[in-house]
Amino acid sequence: YQLACKNNCHFSFNGAISPNISAFSICTILANTLDNSIEACAKIKTENDRFIAIDCVVNNNIQIITVTNSIKSINHNLKTTKNNPSEHGIGLYSIRRTVESLNGTLKITQKSNTFTLDIVFVIQVKA
Repeated sequence: YQLACKNNCHFSFNGAISPNISAFSICTILANTLDNSIEACAKIKTENDRFIAIDCVVNNNIQIITVTNSIKSINHNLKTTKNNPSEHGIGLYSIRRTVESLNGTLKITQKSNTFTLDIVFVIQVKA
């Protein structure tokens, strides 16, 4: 949140994360997603157009996480745009691998000025 604010990104979080999701899994998903979102927002010149919205829903044993952020332009191949790509570009891969390990799905939608990541997976309740 502080890094988003430091980059003048309007930030909102609504909903809840199930306590039955491992800290490692949720941190992998959210940390990488937020890093990517903040980086994308920082490229937008007009500060009023910078936003990150995280919406989380727990419905029975299903966790839904939707992250939407503003983007400067569509990145069709979803490759890193950093100067040293050999040292970066594994964030989305890490998110996808973690979601798949939770038997979930990940959907990416890009429109002219928004990037949306929809994640859905079953919450494994420990007996």
